Amino acid sequence: MRAPKTLALSLLLTLALGPELVLETRAQEAVAPLDYYPLSAGHEWRYESEKTNSIQLPQGEMVQEISITSTKHSLGVRTEERFGRPLHVAVEESTQTSHSDGATRTTRTESHLSADGDAILVHGQRHDDDWALFSQPAAILKLPVPKEGEPYPSRFESRGLTIDARPHASSRETVEVPAGRFENCLRIDARGPVTGKLQAPGNPPVERGWIELTLWFARGVGIVKESQRVELTVAFSDRPVEIHETEETRLVAHVPPKGGR
Repeated sequence: MRAPKTLALSLLLTLALGPELVLETRAQEAVAPLDYYPLSAGHEWRYESEKTNSIQLPQGEMVQEISITSTKHSLGVRTEERFGRPLHVAVEESTQTSHSDGATRTTRTESHLSADGDAILVHGQRHDDDWALFSQPAAILKLPVPKEGEPYPSRFESRGLTIDARPHASSRETVEVPAGRFENCLRIDARGPVTGKLQAPGNPPVERGWIELTLWFARGVGIVKESQRVELTVAFSDRPVEIHETEETRLVAHVPPKGGR
């Protein structure tokens, strides 16, 4: 998920967001997180996404704008002993192509997950050769979603950034993506602040940051669609720079494990 050096700041943010920040609803039916976020060995997913990044000065002067097309291939899940306990390791390879200069980059991400009762937790990630171990596991999916004020492990800490997105709405919808039509999908809308420093020359601090995302889950399949918007004001040199990023990701194909779910 990267390209030219001046774009690295927004693209590094994409890496930092890691596995999708997902939270569940207080559904009437009795379901477990694994029903909507399967971790059994043998699952494979393919996604496509369109992303636009823009970098501009507060006065409106555009510094750079770029559109990127991505293909993502989740290579499945395996179980390994990590951090003193058995964890599910989800591996994803992503190839991104810039519309402006045709530059292509391929990255590989490992997410280390556990299914702990009512939640799917992420303990750390590996982006190519760069490890990020979270100080506290963060919830990717939790059933039911906590009420306002209840404890919730929503803070993702990765590559110098902290993303703390919590759900504010949920519903059921039918979703059509390249992989097909999925009925009664669980839609989750989340939002929250982004803080920390970018891994760019000088480690510029984020003066103001915000993320909004919507995810759609199909039972027995996982995430079928995601829409994400990120806005940052970053202190570069002697003046702030505004970064805007939007991305939509859609499921292209899902291969379930043979004889299982």
